[in-house]
Amino acid sequence: MADGDIWGTGRLSSKWLAVQNRLQIDAADGKLSSDERSDLTGRAVAELLRLADRRPAFEALAGLIAMPEADAVERQAWCDDLTARWGSVDAEIAVRAATRARAELVLDGERDVELAFWACYTGSATEFLEDRVFAGAELEGAATALTHEQAQHFARQLAQGPEAKVIAPRRKVPLKPTEDVVSTVVG
Repeated sequence: MADGDIWGTGRLSSKWLAVQNRLQIDAADGKLSSDERSDLTGRAVAELLRLADRRPAFEALAGLIAMPEADAVERQAWCDDLTARWGSVDAEIAVRAATRARAELVLDGERDVELAFWACYTGSATEFLEDRVFAGAELEGAATALTHEQAQHFARQLAQGPEAKVIAPRRKVPLKPTEDVVSTVVG
């Protein structure tokens, strides 16, 4: 279980606080991002995706697949209904992901619908939390540390279904001797 509110609407979890700390260090050093912040973000996103209620996301994916030719009014009504029924941040993230995936699929009709959706879901969830992290660090508008490769890594895992095990990608930066090995293994 996370040690904070998983969506950061209350208190950020320790993993997201670590991302925030690294963001501040990078900013002080004049860096837009770093491999270390990317690693920390990957671990925080893995925790987030494990703890999130993904049921609205699976419903949003089913709707995306079932309504490929729906017009904007139909899609918006469907999204509003999903959000109202679930009444949660999880549903808001699912709707954002479906909207983004639909736009991407219009541009690239050859893409796999499920992988496109789950990559957008990962990106939307990350963006939601990073907005809170950036605001807390007083660095609104900072660049995301989630890489395309990380988003695709998570998308492949999530596409395996509701019981998919979500594991962070391998680290780019080796562990420092002072890091807590237990939190790395668990996270």
